[in-house]
Amino acid sequence: MELKDYQQKTLDQIKDYLTLLDVWKKRADNNPDLEIDFPTKAWEKAQIPHSYILRKNGIGNPLPNFCLKIPTGGGKTLLAVKTIDIVNQVYLKKQTGMILWIVPTTQIYRQTLKNLKDKAHPYRQFLDIASCNKTLILEKTDRFAPLDVEENLVILMLMLPAANRQTKETLKVFKDNGFSDFFPPEDDREGQTIILNKISNLDTFEDKDGFWGRQIITSLGNTLRICQPIIILDEGQKAYSDLAQETLRGFNPSMIVELSATPPDKSNILVEIFGQELNNEEMIKLDLHVINKADVGWKETLIVAIGKRETLEKKALEYESNCSRYIRPICVIQVDRTGKDQRTGSYIHSEDVKDFLIK
Repeated sequence: MELKDYQQKTLDQIKDYLTLLDVWKKRADNNPDLEIDFPTKAWEKAQIPHSYILRKNGIGNPLPNFCLKIPTGGGKTLLAVKTIDIVNQVYLKKQTGMILWIVPTTQIYRQTLKNLKDKAHPYRQFLDIASCNKTLILEKTDRFAPLDVEENLVILMLMLPAANRQTKETLKVFKDNGFSDFFPPEDDREGQTIILNKISNLDTFEDKDGFWGRQIITSLGNTLRICQPIIILDEGQKAYSDLAQETLRGFNPSMIVELSATPPDKSNILVEIFGQELNNEEMIKLDLHVINKADVGWKETLIVAIGKRETLEKKALEYESNCSRYIRPICVIQVDRTGKDQRTGSYIHSEDVKDFLIK
């Protein structure tokens, strides 16, 4: 599969930033007393036009994170696959390890999982080249051992609701699931203490004053914290609630790569690709009819859109009467916010649109 110009441009920008990130990470490691904010320093040296918001992982270390702002249909999954290889080569200096690939919907989950498992698909072929043909595609119900992570590039698919932690008891990701190979035995108090001192945010049974002290829960969530995965966050704009962000950073990732056509203001946009660049590569296949209106109110715009769909519906019924084939017109409505805790009135929320349509 030959990359488009804008895709190669995207990968070049990622590589340039990660090269600087590696340089500043080494400086930070060699000078721990200085507490160098290496992700921000690298961002500034790369002269990226967007500002950088520093974030930290679950154990308080600086967390490199960036967003690829790519229009819908621009090949975000392909760029994510190629980005994994660049991160491992330039920054992490390895070919194996854990990748936590998080998607927002069942449809995207199934399609991505199918493509990554298909060894004839270009996505999987790119991964196999990057890992020297040692790629494992897993789901949260699959079991894996430390040796699997050491010797393979492990892609663990996860739905956003499963990662969005509510309570320790209700979500399987954080329940005791028997990943005991990643942790010291229960009766090895010294070994458990060493791990807890190193990774302080591991979930445990009891507390330090109990008879057995703090016993590490052998959950998938704790295992991910040990593995410190690269997180690929598809449709990243849907994961900006405080709860979702806290959970993602709590996995102690080595890096978060966000994919979004409409990232929120808090995103660290490393690369921004515009629709014209897709059009130049003939990636936009359908005719576009743009209508300019003097009134830019969203309700008025929605009324016009619904009216247009009704007109197309009438034509579709006429067409069906002539050739017995029905084509259903669809009106896709893009909103600013969808999360339950994001209905503040400052942005157009999906529930606002729903209420307006019903009324």
